[in-house]
Amino acid sequence: MRSLNAQDEQSWLTWFLRGIFILGMCILVARLFELQIIKGSYYRELANGNRIRRIAINAPRGKLLARGGEILVDNKLVYNKLILAGDGGYQKIEVDQDFPEGPLKASGWVGRGGLEEKYNCFLRGLDGEELIEVDSVGHKVRLLGRKVARPGTDIRTTIDYGLQKKAAGLLDNAVGAVVATDPEGEVLALYSSPTFDPNLFVDLHAGSKTKLDQLLTDPSFPLFNRAIGGLYHPGSTFKIVTAIAALSEELIDEKYSYDDPGVITVNDFSYTNWYFTQYGGKEGKIGLPRAIARSTDTFFYKLGEMVGAVKL
Repeated sequence: MRSLNAQDEQSWLTWFLRGIFILGMCILVARLFELQIIKGSYYRELANGNRIRRIAINAPRGKLLARGGEILVDNKLVYNKLILAGDGGYQKIEVDQDFPEGPLKASGWVGRGGLEEKYNCFLRGLDGEELIEVDSVGHKVRLLGRKVARPGTDIRTTIDYGLQKKAAGLLDNAVGAVVATDPEGEVLALYSSPTFDPNLFVDLHAGSKTKLDQLLTDPSFPLFNRAIGGLYHPGSTFKIVTAIAALSEELIDEKYSYDDPGVITVNDFSYTNWYFTQYGGKEGKIGLPRAIARSTDTFFYKLGEMVGAVKL
């Protein structure tokens, strides 16, 4: 028969173990309450973030069209391979259709300068996205939803496609520029020469670096747009302005004529007519219509002297 002290010791140990068990259960319930109730939404978002991936769908860019609908700037079909990373991210790898063993990393391209930059907000469209469910190691399980990308808007220009090709053929890589407009001011052709292939900056491959280096070091500066970026003297185009000013001020009329001497001397400077400079010839008596047709410099020097300086 156990003594009273042994019974008291067993009773104390039983209640101690029960207390430890009850305390542990209280801690467990409290922790479960914190995880499920207090911070449930927080951990739910973390779990969904690991489970659901948002994959961007790039919107096709709009096209640049000539006035007749001919395509000036088009899009290229790109094949992408989606790689899901274990850290929650993803990567799109651009795969060349002709060279599937040499993948390139896909990236967005935005035009620098010109219509591509000015109207980029219209051309770029709105990107879409896909919601993909993945497992614990990042493998795709299923597609949860898709928001379709909205393509960019096509921009129709006033360029005449045939005239633009004609301008390019006339220059044939000579240094210069062509700008042709109609009476309303719409640009029908705009071409800078020498030019370059813009695809060199997009289709990056082993041989493109050499071509880009040659392009950037070319002494004729093909990247410089001479049609819109150059500073030029007005030249013979200002003769029309001078003629209009003389007619508006009634300094001359349709019967006005001028006897071309071939050269005009002002102080210590002599200004010659192109006909005199090249061939030593003189126009003789010449009126306004023929002076415009012949671009007679001395005729318009005289008109400029009659009109005088314009005070602004």
